[in-house]
Amino acid sequence: MHTTVPRTRAPLAQRTRRGRFISTRSRRFIRNRRRRSSSRPASWLRHLTYVRDLCAHHRRVYNRMMTTLPKLLDSDKAVLNTKHGGSSKRVFTSIVIVMRIFQRTWPGDWPGMARRLAEVIASHPGVSLSPMGFPGGWNKIIGVDRDDNRNLEEKTPRD
Repeated sequence: MHTTVPRTRAPLAQRTRRGRFISTRSRRFIRNRRRRSSSRPASWLRHLTYVRDLCAHHRRVYNRMMTTLPKLLDSDKAVLNTKHGGSSKRVFTSIVIVMRIFQRTWPGDWPGMARRLAEVIASHPGVSLSPMGFPGGWNKIIGVDRDDNRNLEEKTPRD
């Protein structure tokens, strides 16, 4: 004689019409939200790993077109657009990515690093910034105002 064991079911209030605990619409929303939020930082880390590998193996990053590209924020896409003199395939993109990571995780540390970067760039006036994808007004993009560095002249990209 075969006895069937009754299946235990969740209370009806927790179940949806199809018998699932979370509605299809909610699962789709969660899946899409997770995909959006995790793919951008993952692409940033892949890109920065690529740049790190270039530097570790003594490859040049000056005038290099990056092959591993990060997914950019919409605000950064507008800034790095070639209409403004920048390029999303150049090293300035990496600087913007590092800036976004620092702004999110260590917001107090980025202003000092940005000022130091501006000082290093200003100390090499003969180096053109356009092959590195620096757009006009790059110092404002990374958060260095002229008021912060009165002794620094804004270096504009030269062709």
